[in-house]
Amino acid sequence: MVICMQCGAQNRKEAKRCCDCGAVMPHFEVTPTVKVEVVSGRFQKFHDSVEQVRSGAMSAEDFGEFLQKQYEILQNIRAEIENIVAGTDYLEKAAEEMSQGVQGMDHYEAGIQEMWAYLDDGEAEHLEAGLDMVRIGNELINDAKRINRLSRKKLEDEWGMM
Repeated sequence: MVICMQCGAQNRKEAKRCCDCGAVMPHFEVTPTVKVEVVSGRFQKFHDSVEQVRSGAMSAEDFGEFLQKQYEILQNIRAEIENIVAGTDYLEKAAEEMSQGVQGMDHYEAGIQEMWAYLDDGEAEHLEAGLDMVRIGNELINDAKRINRLSRKKLEDEWGMM
């Protein structure tokens, strides 16, 4: 088995491109015990913003605006997902995916709240703790995406759909 370095999907050893994201596959074999960390653009934005705050390149006011904007984006995504699954049996059919995704969003939200505490008291440990929560949220959301891709692949294989 070969792990895609772009998205973390498992591919057949002979795959030239990732079955999920289409990235060129590495030419070495990775055992299942190796954990591939996928960093999303959103997590990277949090990481970079925290580093800018620590270095003084970003003001507390600008950081507060960043956190507010990210919170609003998160709430919009949450509302979109709720609208998509409302009135369907998707929650039953994709319980694990939905659970991972919701837990991921909850961790992002808790991380934002923790970082917001830094703006209240200036204690730098809030930045690190918040960033850890966002990282966990990122991992959970990536897991939900992998579950979704595997489900779609299974449907495609079984039904010739997608």
